[in-house]
Amino acid sequence: MFGSKKNYDEIDVEFFEPQAGRPFATTKSPIDQLPDTFEIRTTLHIGDDEWRIVSADPPSKGDFRKTGRLKLVLVKVRTEWIAPRDVLYGLPTISNDIAGLEPASSLENALVVHEDDWRQSEVISSRFTSLMEGEFRAIRLIYEHERAGVGFKNLHIRSAIPEPLAGVELTLDLLRSEFSSAHEYDGVAFDHAAGLIQHGFAFRNPTGLIVWGQTDAQGHPLVVCLKNVNACTLGVSFDAIDAWLDTCHLVWVDWIGALKVSRFDGLATTV
Repeated sequence: MFGSKKNYDEIDVEFFEPQAGRPFATTKSPIDQLPDTFEIRTTLHIGDDEWRIVSADPPSKGDFRKTGRLKLVLVKVRTEWIAPRDVLYGLPTISNDIAGLEPASSLENALVVHEDDWRQSEVISSRFTSLMEGEFRAIRLIYEHERAGVGFKNLHIRSAIPEPLAGVELTLDLLRSEFSSAHEYDGVAFDHAAGLIQHGFAFRNPTGLIVWGQTDAQGHPLVVCLKNVNACTLGVSFDAIDAWLDTCHLVWVDWIGALKVSRFDGLATTV
């Protein structure tokens, strides 16, 4: 019928090594034998070798079900010994807490993030400004004294603000309204495990900004994180969101940059 959309039960899968122009192997795989998303770290065995999938096009089952094709880029897994003194951290700071996970029946419409992204770009109550300043000072010391090439010899583990939204009256419906939700995810997954954050939520607004985090058992937000901020705010007015943050006495914080962001139009101020 005209306008109908076909879903494929078998997927043509091509296997590539990085920068290779041609696949080194191809196969047809039943859709049910493929994962919901390749954004979760995935390895597979080909012959006697273990391979790690570094990229997939498209990454989601919902997409390659429609196209019938999947391109995987893989590298062989090699175990190498590295002296502890040579190990570097990729980030100057992380939060000392992490959301718990629960089993998921499907990850097909889950937002997948790196576990180190937890609370790196978040909204906090302005009542915690002095604690925020103390965390910023500790992070700057890491930049000044612990940087080594592209990494850091040490990192600051943040613990001063365990409940960033304590005392703030906030609901998911209000968040969806203020940020203009255009797509709702079924939950949030970390890329190292096939599970969902307990009471996790995520949605994307029309500009590509993603709001995600965790609620309590009653659905009240405990942590509100932001993703794709720099990419989506160029040329976009967020005056209404800025006014809402001011009214609710909230602050958007970029911990990696040690920045308090004063407005969503991209202006940031160090504290």
